[in-house]
Amino acid sequence: MLGNLEPMRNFPFMEVPLKALRLLLIAVLSSCAPVCAHAQTQLEPMHEIKLPVPSSLGKFGGTISGTAAKEMFSMQVAPDQSLLVFDPNANGEWPLVRVKKWWMQDPVSEVLNIPGWTAADSKYSGEWHVDLQITPDGHYAVAFAQANWDGPLFLRKGYVARKPDTLITIIDLQRWQIAGSTHTAKAENADFRGARVLNDNWMALQGLDTEPSSRQYEHLYDRRNLLISIPELRLGPGCLSKRPGSHLPEPGTPAAVRRSIAETLSRQNDEACADVLKVSGVESIKKLESLIYKGHGLEPTALLLQSLGVEDEAELNGDKNPFPVDVDEKDQREYYDHWNSHNHDMYPVPSPFESASHLWYGLHFWYREGSVHSDLGVFDADGRKLKEKSLPHLLCTGQKERGTCGCHIEDVLETQHVLLAQCQIMHQPGYVRGLLKQWLAVIGPDDLSEIGSVSLPKNSRMIATITIGDGHAYVLVVVQGRLLRVYPVPAGRGGH
Repeated sequence: MLGNLEPMRNFPFMEVPLKALRLLLIAVLSSCAPVCAHAQTQLEPMHEIKLPVPSSLGKFGGTISGTAAKEMFSMQVAPDQSLLVFDPNANGEWPLVRVKKWWMQDPVSEVLNIPGWTAADSKYSGEWHVDLQITPDGHYAVAFAQANWDGPLFLRKGYVARKPDTLITIIDLQRWQIAGSTHTAKAENADFRGARVLNDNWMALQGLDTEPSSRQYEHLYDRRNLLISIPELRLGPGCLSKRPGSHLPEPGTPAAVRRSIAETLSRQNDEACADVLKVSGVESIKKLESLIYKGHGLEPTALLLQSLGVEDEAELNGDKNPFPVDVDEKDQREYYDHWNSHNHDMYPVPSPFESASHLWYGLHFWYREGSVHSDLGVFDADGRKLKEKSLPHLLCTGQKERGTCGCHIEDVLETQHVLLAQCQIMHQPGYVRGLLKQWLAVIGPDDLSEIGSVSLPKNSRMIATITIGDGHAYVLVVVQGRLLRVYPVPAGRGGH
């Protein structure tokens, strides 16, 4: 039996798709706890490392309630295998922690303070988002701190809202110093909702256009795209792309007409953004959006339909569904516009994961006999299924808690033959939002075998990844931005 795993030693220093909605509203009564009667390897933590951050990072305000800084952080593993953790701090000096040789008995930690927002900045704030990314060559890290502020509605007379702003800082990882920093509000009137380091020289941002157009509310359907150079932070090409807004086809419009409208809009967007696409090296705005918000290219249509909880394209185009939504529009509403938040809101419509070899790994959730079941499938670049297997002991089958279960594939290391998924059980809609349980599932992608699981604290914000350290695969879990737990993948897996 797998139980809670405790560390062995210490070191000092959206709108939901219709079928998904039906799943959410059905009493999902089976337990997703990773309890296994098979000969399943239990992942034991090798050690835990206390990160050198202040004991209290303070709290950010807002018009409704405050948010503890420890609830917002981001982490990445650099090409040199060092771990980077980026933490907000309400005093405006946000610690970036680098841990080298985290797999050894004597890991080395260092801290660099990054300029960020303060508690004073958070007055009347709406949303905050934090992200950290690394260039493919490992030379630079890019820290993003996005903020927007509430409008004048319900606030004091005379209040003037600040422009949405994303604070971008470039860190030279070789010199371990700040190479430059800028505010997007100085150059663009845009509420940026996502960013992606595309290569060693450019990053791309996209978000809502905040400048009203001649048509009322039309700007709410415009997306402002912007390229920024690395490390100079020089503004590159920018453009506006559009999404279906007030001109959505009426229900019952023939599928061919709907498809023609979508293709025309995509072509117009690509023409309007030709300079952005040329400099970025990306083929289309649709692919650029997918890279920004999902971190991979456009998934095959068959996989997209499965992840959106529908059986075939006819259901999207109006032949079966009385309230049809075009597949592209449905895709963007489900996954876009929120700084990759779908990674943490695990409804049973997870986005598939594209590996370095361009295989796709997709989770399929289905309902039968009073409970939700889950299958893991492997697909080729065209979406053809290569293999599929039910993993009831690791994913969402056999649930005891009364809640909604979902999983998301975090990463796949095909060279190390390891896949990592994070699973959660959440309260059903209508209940107080919160986690009932969360855990990690470690799976062999070659034969979809069960390797093991890691129980996670349900009341703590955490981020997990799977990576390589000194030729071996490890699961890394960072809790509240303060504690790193290191779990080696069992012998015979992950390089040994």
